[in-house]
Amino acid sequence: MGRIIFIPRIFLVTMLTCLAFSSVTYMACKEDKCKDVNCQNGATCSAGICNCPTNYSGVHCETAGPCAGINCLNGGTCNNGNCTCPTGYEGTYCETEIRTKFEKIWAASDTNVFNNNPVTTYQAVITGGTDISQVAINGIFNGFFAHNVTGIVKGDTIIVNIQQPDAGNNNYSISGSAFLLNDTLYWHYTIVTTGTVNYKGIWR
Repeated sequence: MGRIIFIPRIFLVTMLTCLAFSSVTYMACKEDKCKDVNCQNGATCSAGICNCPTNYSGVHCETAGPCAGINCLNGGTCNNGNCTCPTGYEGTYCETEIRTKFEKIWAASDTNVFNNNPVTTYQAVITGGTDISQVAINGIFNGFFAHNVTGIVKGDTIIVNIQQPDAGNNNYSISGSAFLLNDTLYWHYTIVTTGTVNYKGIWR
């Protein structure tokens, strides 16, 4: 009778011991997978494998890519080590508004292309426009227009699409472009009143 009771007890103890050992072994194995893994550069270990952050690679994320550590500003993105800037920005890290290099008071000297007659030297003012890629030009052609002329900035160029700054008062229009080189703006623009006249200008 005692033997019948004793056998289940041994079996029960054995089973519990095995289960406890298996549980400890399983937990130990699960925890040990990342124990000796040294992930670098902010990487995290999962199941013994390093999950590398952007622009890092290698078993331990030890290898830096060309964009590692490069922080492009104003919505710029890094491609092969260089920042690609959104419209309206330039610079190594897209830190500069393109239009700022045009924003100043200019001493303007314009000339009639047809007869080489100069326009009286005057001042023109360029300021930022309503859009990041726009500038407002005040005083062009010696203050001929009462309202600002709008220019679109593309790199080192200002493009003036055909427009009527004083629409409502008259139908006079202007169009043209200017290129910036060594802090000097070189203009070519057309004024249409009762006729069409082309001008070139040097603004410093």
